[in-house]
Amino acid sequence: MEPSFLHNYTDSTVEQETPSITNELTPMFVGKTILTNNTDQEQTFSTNSFSKTITNSVTNSTTHGFKLGAKASAKFQIPLVGETGMELSTEYNFSDTSAKTNSESYTYTATPQNIKVPAHSSVEVIVNLNQVKSKGNVNLLTKAIGFVSARYDYSNYGHYSDFSLGDLAFRAPGKDFSTDMYNKNFAFLKGRGKYEASYGTDFSVTVKPINKNGISKRSVNESYTYKVTPEIKKIDN
Repeated sequence: MEPSFLHNYTDSTVEQETPSITNELTPMFVGKTILTNNTDQEQTFSTNSFSKTITNSVTNSTTHGFKLGAKASAKFQIPLVGETGMELSTEYNFSDTSAKTNSESYTYTATPQNIKVPAHSSVEVIVNLNQVKSKGNVNLLTKAIGFVSARYDYSNYGHYSDFSLGDLAFRAPGKDFSTDMYNKNFAFLKGRGKYEASYGTDFSVTVKPINKNGISKRSVNESYTYKVTPEIKKIDN
């Protein structure tokens, strides 16, 4: 007869195991505009606002879990690059090793930009949304409370024995189980998982001089690029 389990999971948490690895993705074009100053003095012009709706996604999987008859799960907040004011989270099922993807739509908005344009000249303003892909490993930690009941056959007689999860953890090989020295009914279990997130970070605004018929001037030294922190709004389904 196979052993039976009677227990519950408590205090399940997910912790970052190693620093996340972040790679920049190809910036996404948002829009452009041309500003022209026909006066004899430098002028400051304001652009329109620029917006882009994209899908941010998080994929997670449990690479090393445990199956003891009950379910343990916990949420994890993805560490993000930059000051986006946005939160991405994912939930791990400690006993399910299949990959799960959660996708949500967000609108990124760059407020109107004030651009200085020299006298009798034009500039082109190009706005791109920067994106990154971040991935990392996590530890899945939980506390199991209960015991295991097993039946052993000796000739025509059956013998039942109960083992606390703490006793089993104490005898288990490896570092994925540990026990509470003050309460043998507790067993601390450690699993592992991973995640991969793709999301937008900030805007890059490039300003470059052009002549009046829209052709870029030869002097690239006059061009410049700066970053803009976006306003981010989640799109409700």
